[in-house]
Amino acid sequence: MNQNQKMRAMIDTTVLPYLSELGFSGSYPRLEKEENGVLRTVCFHPADDGCSFTVTVNDGKKESVLPGTYGGAFRFGVLYRKLSFSPFPFSYRGADPEDENSISKKWYETKILSGNEEMLSKVAQILCRQLEKALK
Repeated sequence: MNQNQKMRAMIDTTVLPYLSELGFSGSYPRLEKEENGVLRTVCFHPADDGCSFTVTVNDGKKESVLPGTYGGAFRFGVLYRKLSFSPFPFSYRGADPEDENSISKKWYETKILSGNEEMLSKVAQILCRQLEKALK
């Protein structure tokens, strides 16, 4: 099982039951809840790098993106950070820990995450906390 599949399994066993307890129904990647005639949604958006995703929450009035971890996305694989000339001081590059070509660190990068089981659990916990705050 690759890192992405492991994170998806963690979402299925931790985050989706939590959303179900809050009254949301549906299936990954979109869950819904109708409350007083207002449709609320939670949507998961996997990133192209395969080791991160973003989550949007629509409270019926506006859609917002959860803060995530490291650069606005929930990152769960190997992650490198480098200085950037963009408006943000850093840019991030994710890599699958099982892909030897993408995991090699460049001289100008700093490794800040190593994909492992503990990281997957931590990301799920952070996601649940951010969902709780966004859905209040």
